[in-house]
Amino acid sequence: MSIKGDVLPGGINQEIQGVTTQTRAHPDDFNPNVLKPLLDNDVTMSKQLETLPSEALTFRPGYQIVESEHDAPFRLGDIIGRTLVNQIGKDGNYDYRTSPLFTFFGTGEIITTSVPTGTKAQKIVCNRTADSPGHFGARYELNIDRSKHYVAVAYLDNISCDKPVYFSLAEWKADGYYTIRKSGNLSKGNGMQYRYIDISPSHLSAEESLIFYFRGEGTAGAEFRIGVFALYEITQAEYEAIGSMKFAQVAEKYPYVDSLTNVTNPYAIVTGGNLLPSFYHMGAVNGAIVDIRSDYDIDLMTNSTIQFVGLGNMKVKHKTYRVDFDPMGSDVRCYFNEQTEYDATPIRQHEIDESGATIEIGDDTKYIGVFFGNMSATGSFKVKNPMLVPGTDPKPFFPQQRSKLAFETELAAHPVDGSNPDTLFMGDDGLPYVLEKWKKVTLEPSNFDNTTTNDQPDGFKQFSIELKQKNTTNHVALIKFDGTQLTHDTISAPLVKPDSFNVGSGSLGGYVWMTIANSDSGWGKDYEPSQDEIKAYFLGWKMYDISGVDPTAIGTYNRTDGLHKGWTPLQSFDGTTYEGGYTGSGTPSTFPNTSNTTYYQLNRTWQPYRLQYLKAKPTVEPVRNYELGAKFSAGSNMVEVGSGIVLREKVIPFHSPINGNTVINSTYPGEESSKVKHKVSEFLGIYKNSLLDNASWSFEANHPYAYGKQRLYMYGGAEYDPTAVCHITYTMLDPTLAAPISSTVAANLRGTVSDLVQGVGDVQRRLSVVENQKAEKDMNPPQWITPTLLSGWGSLGPHFEAGYRKENELVRFRGRVKGGTATSGTLLFKLPAGYRPKRFVKQVSFTSQGAQNTALISIGVHPTGEVYLYYGEGLNGSLFLDGISFPIDS
Repeated sequence: MSIKGDVLPGGINQEIQGVTTQTRAHPDDFNPNVLKPLLDNDVTMSKQLETLPSEALTFRPGYQIVESEHDAPFRLGDIIGRTLVNQIGKDGNYDYRTSPLFTFFGTGEIITTSVPTGTKAQKIVCNRTADSPGHFGARYELNIDRSKHYVAVAYLDNISCDKPVYFSLAEWKADGYYTIRKSGNLSKGNGMQYRYIDISPSHLSAEESLIFYFRGEGTAGAEFRIGVFALYEITQAEYEAIGSMKFAQVAEKYPYVDSLTNVTNPYAIVTGGNLLPSFYHMGAVNGAIVDIRSDYDIDLMTNSTIQFVGLGNMKVKHKTYRVDFDPMGSDVRCYFNEQTEYDATPIRQHEIDESGATIEIGDDTKYIGVFFGNMSATGSFKVKNPMLVPGTDPKPFFPQQRSKLAFETELAAHPVDGSNPDTLFMGDDGLPYVLEKWKKVTLEPSNFDNTTTNDQPDGFKQFSIELKQKNTTNHVALIKFDGTQLTHDTISAPLVKPDSFNVGSGSLGGYVWMTIANSDSGWGKDYEPSQDEIKAYFLGWKMYDISGVDPTAIGTYNRTDGLHKGWTPLQSFDGTTYEGGYTGSGTPSTFPNTSNTTYYQLNRTWQPYRLQYLKAKPTVEPVRNYELGAKFSAGSNMVEVGSGIVLREKVIPFHSPINGNTVINSTYPGEESSKVKHKVSEFLGIYKNSLLDNASWSFEANHPYAYGKQRLYMYGGAEYDPTAVCHITYTMLDPTLAAPISSTVAANLRGTVSDLVQGVGDVQRRLSVVENQKAEKDMNPPQWITPTLLSGWGSLGPHFEAGYRKENELVRFRGRVKGGTATSGTLLFKLPAGYRPKRFVKQVSFTSQGAQNTALISIGVHPTGEVYLYYGEGLNGSLFLDGISFPIDS
């Protein structure tokens, strides 16, 4: 993939330089036609100034190299949506499983390890005796429509089985299993590898139970591991196409995803010139002293042969790398490390002198590191202009150029045949938009108007939900709280089994009919729940009888006297018992959390029900959060295409007053307020007051208290600024679908200039709009809204009126209140829609009683709008609301 163009010869460059020099010296005598014969007589320059069509490029998920003859902006064409539905939900993801698969002739356990998706896998160890070798493994039982076509995928790792490991679709009978269709083999020592099985209805005609069978062979101690596994429904045409596809194409088209997954937050990151950043973004190792003279020029002092400066844990993206550097006459060496895992001891280390070297890495290498020092001597060293590039050829030094194209949006399509995809495109104003054909709705009380109980057959109940959105159609999917897909039944009325649904269209648009098993909801056979109790279920609560007859909470509430109603978090179920009970009054109206439960244990995954349907009429929606400005640099450029990026999310670091250390994204008790919204795969950038601040933080990978795979740590208080505003860009750990990105790039210099002129015009138009909007806001500032105070609280006086208002994307509180109940859990007031946070917010305030007595207390704000005293015992003489602010859910 290359951008073609001719290098300008030195002669014409010199002639043009002479003309322009003369022009500057004698501006009044300049005749622009003096350039014309020079340009007309030089084919190369003339070609650069022709009007040529832009070159179309399509980048597929993963990594590609682009060679460019000149700097050129990357102009987006479009990104097409796609949806995959894992028929087994999240059952194949060990980050969410509470127990291993059933294992035979061996032992199974869930362990934390390096896997392509998530952080955990199932380890299976054979327990057969030495004189009785044979097969061992694990099984997963399937309940699928046998008239469909499917593709099954899994990641497997053969640790120590002498014979190949594989997984199969099998029929399970009383006397054992019988293989129907098997994946490719996996030999020992190749790491976690992708395998797949294509399945047609002819393979599903077995009369007995169907299973996935994960199989190894050996004697006691032989081991293999299951990373993740999934099952996708596909069309017959796709099934037939798989037979002619290369293995890598199948792996790209059918990656592992959880539940229903769309193309989510797509991005392209372009790294040009040099894969090594400046020394400001490298690190000193084991106490090395580094004096940075300029971005790529340092003096290095060592008093130990294990002291270095460099960058480690870089993901492998190429098979071959070239390393060059200038030692400036010193005896410094470069050490190129190959690792199988993040932070692992190198399995191979290459020592490189000033001549540079080409390194062909091993198939087992997952990460590389480049460090400078000398393992044979200590003292003073110099390093200048280090270069790391893909390929075998040395390149002239060039600093790293990184740019990005990224969008926070979801792009869907029909989950089986891919029809009617959402499309992201650039508008005429230079801004990104989505032609949205699919609506994505979470079934939370804030998204529907009312609910009605329709029918109560044995074992489940049917309800109708009226959505606020009325543009539903019957092209639809509904995902349960555990990630499994509900059955879409368009025929039965009423519905005939639990976990089924139908959706209205036309005059019945907005209506959803669905069934819920009593074992999930906790409602007894004869009990008819109220609207508030139905809403509580959709917030994550199960009802049960707290009179003492049901200590495990796995039973149902079937009383007629209305007494002893209790609720427990659905996600607290450990397989035998629900742990934790609702402590508030009445029926729960917020999601379960540590403040409204006796004990909050997260034993299984839970998420709101998700409805995705083809809209009756597509709409064009603006992308609210994005980054533009990707460009190619002259020379080699590495383009990374992926998904799941989160752009500049605001975060509040936790600063310890005891040791002065600061942490971001920690799950350690007391530090949870520093967590970001999604589990983290990789942090890409930390911004302090909008400026990149990566160098101040340590990136701690696979830390036991990281929310995901990484957390950030700052040692000591020297760099900590409590007044700074911190934002984070990162990629999500939970799997998302990536999509090809189509683009155009100018074919020559004239095209590049035209693209830049277009871009400047777009920026000027957008800037004028922003300036006009700001002027309008300055003339009409938002008004303060007085809340309806509850629990006995009232205004402190005419100069301290309580209020809230929206300022850009923030909601701010003001004022002081007095006289109410000041204990933890007390409701203060409720915010209307449009003034609520995207997730639970907790901020510290203080209360007072007279001039001398004060007490700290925290105030919590829920996504459903409740504002209440979250933690602490306060005083009711005065409660301060000033200073509380949070982003809105707009």
